[in-house]
Amino acid sequence: MENSLNSSYKKRKEERESKSIPHSEIETETEANEIVNIRVVREAFQALNSGDTSNVQEFISPQYFNHESQMDRIRAKLRGPEEFIDTVRNFTQCLF
Repeated sequence: MENSLNSSYKKRKEERESKSIPHSEIETETEANEIVNIRVVREAFQALNSGDTSNVQEFISPQYFNHESQMDRIRAKLRGPEEFIDTVRNFTQCLF
């Protein structure tokens, strides 16, 4: 199951990369990676700010790991998008 999650994540990542910026404007692989990383961080902040986790599977890797959650026995078992969704829920509960 983990391999299918990884391949699905990689496929969505490649789709995002191909839609990001026209290839003629990207000069190096490093530049392309930076653009993708910026987009992922923006999407993560958007989820944190809005509480909307409907598209988290598109930008959070199945290997996502939140070190802070390891202090809780139940949360310590979570990984990937499920962990990020739990983090967003906990974060938004603290704010309101």
